[in-house]
Amino acid sequence: MVGELHLPAARARSARALPPVRSASPAFTAGRSGVHTGVGDRGGAGGERHQPERIYTASYLELLRALFLVDRLPPWTPNLLKREVGRSKYLLTDSALAIWLTRTRPDTLKDLIRGGALGGLLEAFVAAELMRQHTWSAERFTLSHYRSPEGREIDLILELDDGGVIAIEVKAAASVSTGDTRHLRWLYERIGDRLKAGVVLTTDDRARSLGGPLWALPVSALWELG
Repeated sequence: MVGELHLPAARARSARALPPVRSASPAFTAGRSGVHTGVGDRGGAGGERHQPERIYTASYLELLRALFLVDRLPPWTPNLLKREVGRSKYLLTDSALAIWLTRTRPDTLKDLIRGGALGGLLEAFVAAELMRQHTWSAERFTLSHYRSPEGREIDLILELDDGGVIAIEVKAAASVSTGDTRHLRWLYERIGDRLKAGVVLTTDDRARSLGGPLWALPVSALWELG
């Protein structure tokens, strides 16, 4: 099958050398939202005992990238702290495939209390849409994610050519709480006016100011705002 897909010779040899997969989605089983994960997150504290697993996971992910089934979201490392987490996220760019691989049922997607499956899928959907827009947008930008050693996470970071930053959090709910904006406010305190906008994308249909450069916008703003 690899030969039929006309992979480069080196990648085809690497694919044949990989061990067999016992699960339909080995790289996306780390969490229930698991349509994206960082290589290395699965290693834990086991050290060298998990090194082969990390190597094989990285190899599988690169093979899936060659097949255009997943894409990579690099880390944003702006030197805000002495130490930052430099791990990439990998996400399935096809939401329907992600739902099938993670065996997510329609009733699970509707249940926002029990597992938050919709949250991970929605985040991956938004990231994939911005990756597509990156190819034709008149406003050039790089797309990444941010995570600090202390656990501060921002789902998506758009850095513009002039150094300006748009930070995005994705929430599978209509309401926005103070906790949903704490990392965006922290970033604003760190970089000041460099933050052009801090956005919480929600399932609501209204746009709301959250003070300063922070906004709550519907996911549909990805297409409606030009």
